[in-house]
Amino acid sequence: MTAPIDYRKIANEFPQVPEWTKVVKWSPEDGCYVGCIEGPLGPCCHSDDPEAAQEELAEIEREWRALLGMPEVPRASAASAVLWIQAEAQPKK
Repeated sequence: MTAPIDYRKIANEFPQVPEWTKVVKWSPEDGCYVGCIEGPLGPCCHSDDPEAAQEELAEIEREWRALLGMPEVPRASAASAVLWIQAEAQPKK
């Protein structure tokens, strides 16, 4: 049987900052854009479209903050706060 998740311990590992650092980059190995929330969460979503990965990262951040009892990030701010998109590395179709 799997041990229950200790969300209080996880909450202590997450940075207590207004927004977490979010990165979207093209992954040649995966053939798609990979979204990452730096810190304990790491790579957590992927998409063929960088904007879709950006939106998904914002939603993941909102869900984790709610789960951990942390202040919510405004929707517009969370969606626009992605650190980097490396679109030029995507192969031409």
